Amino acid sequence: MLSCIEFNTKIEEKGLILLPEKYQNEFNTDDQIKVIIIKTQEIRDHSAFFNGYNEEDEGLYDEY
Repeated sequence: MLSCIEFNTKIEEKGLILLPEKYQNEFNTDDQIKVIIIKTQEIRDHSAFFNGYNEEDEGLYDEY
């Protein structure tokens, strides 16, 4: 049987992943599970783009 459970959590010391309480009884000790880890990235700061705009650039891309 295939089931998909999605949740957000943090990796504890020694690489342990804590399951939220509501999922802790979902699995048996002999179950095989696949864990996919997606590491979110910090939002990039785009202020350099705006700080690099000069008045002489006004209208530069108006044709597009």
